[in-house]
Amino acid sequence: MDTMATNARDITSNDTLTERAARAGFQLVTSETDTGQVVWEWHRGDEPRPQFVSERVARHWMFKWLEHQPPQNITEES
Repeated sequence: MDTMATNARDITSNDTLTERAARAGFQLVTSETDTGQVVWEWHRGDEPRPQFVSERVARHWMFKWLEHQPPQNITEES
């Protein structure tokens, strides 16, 4: 089985990844830097947030972050 293909499908499943990130308190937002570069950031409170130059990389980062979180830190909605 091709692991990269499986991960790519999970990463591009915007609704699932966005929902899981939201349950962890994150929101994906875009902004433009002073130089005109569009960047994507996962916002959560006042925490530092890395900037990504592509949505694909931002989603991959979140996919990996969520993958390494203990299940109790991300609650399911009832």
